[in-house]
Amino acid sequence: PQRGSGTLSGLSAEDLLLNVADNEIESLEAGGGVRAALATAEGYERNFEGERLVLGWVDGVMRRGTWPQGIALSIDGRSLQAGHANLDPETGAWVLSGEMAPRVDAAEFSLAAAQMRLYPDGSLEAIGQVAGTIGGAYLAAAAALFGDAQAVQLRAGRAKVDRDGGLRMWGQVEVVWQTQSLVADDLLMESEPGRLRARGNVELVAVSGAASDFVTVTAENLLVEESTSEVRVAGDAEFRQASRRIGAETMVVLVDESGEWNQISAQTGVEFEDDRARGSGVELEYSMSTRDLRLAGDDEEPAFFVYEGVEPPAEYRSNEELRVSYSGDGIVIESTEDGRATTSVVQRDSSAR
Repeated sequence: PQRGSGTLSGLSAEDLLLNVADNEIESLEAGGGVRAALATAEGYERNFEGERLVLGWVDGVMRRGTWPQGIALSIDGRSLQAGHANLDPETGAWVLSGEMAPRVDAAEFSLAAAQMRLYPDGSLEAIGQVAGTIGGAYLAAAAALFGDAQAVQLRAGRAKVDRDGGLRMWGQVEVVWQTQSLVADDLLMESEPGRLRARGNVELVAVSGAASDFVTVTAENLLVEESTSEVRVAGDAEFRQASRRIGAETMVVLVDESGEWNQISAQTGVEFEDDRARGSGVELEYSMSTRDLRLAGDDEEPAFFVYEGVEPPAEYRSNEELRVSYSGDGIVIESTEDGRATTSVVQRDSSAR
């Protein structure tokens, strides 16, 4: 084309039919081992391969494009395959679909979906029944969640890979590795900087500790960064381990070098529940290995702990802190009030051990 943006920068095929009017190409049909280099308005070039290609222009601008017998292309180290592809003239995106689900493979992820859209800026969107794997730098960012996993499975309603490498998924997102899983409404994984964010109805399930306990964390938001060994959650955060429950507005899970959950720290609106026991305070620390508990308070919101397995219930309050540990048949409560510490032991009901 002599005017406008033709976007075709190179073509080879066994057969080629050109339709020309007023010394300008209006359309072409290419067949047999077609190779086409198509440039975007942003200057990126993509190399397509297929058996048949049909293109059409209006006033020098490409308005029609179809690969009716399948395509394969490589872009930015990503390999794409689809049963057929059509150009969306309004957005400039190539829409990939077909009886065999379109698929993209790269060093750090692999995705299949009912439909994919390749946009002019190089970003890729997968739509409908998205499934695949994640690895590489994406998993390095989420090491606190998935340890030394080489790849994890994913499912989502939609996913988008930005040109800068950000991977976003939404619509009932689920990431699974062995016995661990992360579910959210919206998930963003970034390789630079290494970071994972989850939002909306977040649920994290893992197995941790010598007893291989299932632990569950739910919240509205979750953040994991490669530079730390922490899992941060906020917004109606809740932690469960067997009969124990911890609730707070914000919560941090500390993960040790072996990938085991080590400690829970919670702030704001802290609540603790266990068999016949309750507690509250301004801050909370909970050891995953010893199951010891620390509750901090102040003059406005004292630390509080009660064990209801005895009559009358054993209640403790402190404007500084309460330390609770379970030892054999008893519960040891160390209360610090105005700098003075006292220790009490409460015998547990045998049915609550």
